[in-house]
Amino acid sequence: MSRFSANKPDAEQKLEWGETELLEEVLHKRSGGFFPAWKPRLLLLTSLRVKVFQESGRASAVKESVLLTEIVAIEAVPEKKHSRKFCLAIEATDARWILAASSAERLEKWLAALRTAVSSVRSKPRQ
Repeated sequence: MSRFSANKPDAEQKLEWGETELLEEVLHKRSGGFFPAWKPRLLLLTSLRVKVFQESGRASAVKESVLLTEIVAIEAVPEKKHSRKFCLAIEATDARWILAASSAERLEKWLAALRTAVSSVRSKPRQ
C-alpha cells in the first residue's frame, strides 16, 4: 500500500487481521492550497494506520490512509499558523495533513494516541 493512498475501495475500510481500533473522531482537515478550506472528516486511528474518510461518517469511502510506520512527525501547530485553534500536523515522507480538533483536550488526546501508536509500531519486532 502506498504511503498516502486515496480513493481505495471497501477493502481498505476493513481492518486487517490483528489491527485494532484505537481512536475515532470527526476532525477538520485542511485542504486546498492558495485558498484552503477546512472540511469535517472522520479520522480512524488503528494499530497500523490512520484513515481519513471522505465525509464525517463510516458509511463514506476512505479518502486517504497512512501507515503508522511512514509517519515521521506529529506535532501541535500554533493557532497563528493556520488561523485556527487546536491544530495538529501529521507528516509522512511524502505528504502532510493539517487537522483541527474541537478542543484543547481533544487535541491532546489525539497527539498522545498518535505518538503512542507510532512508538508501539516502531518498537515491535518485524515478522
